[in-house]
Amino acid sequence: MDIPRVASRDEWLAARKDLLAQEKQASHAKDVLDAARRALPMIEIDKEYSFAGPEGQAGLCGPGRRANRRAAARHAAMSAGMAAMLLAML
Repeated sequence: MDIPRVASRDEWLAARKDLLAQEKQASHAKDVLDAARRALPMIEIDKEYSFAGPEGQAGLCGPGRRANRRAAARHAAMSAGMAAMLLAML
């Protein structure tokens, strides 16, 4: 890793303010993306799922769980198109 060059305080402050503006823009873009993810439609779970855990087999609506059979369709990672859009905003 290269060591950053030494600069004057004014030069550092200008660079820091520029970086802060970029960070705010990236944060806003992520907020927009997060809102879009939360707005995804839900799907009806219409088949039984069984999971092995430390307390044995359990299903989505097993003991101690809500009986609501609807689950939100969530994405664990951004699609390549969304990631490219986010990076283009930087």
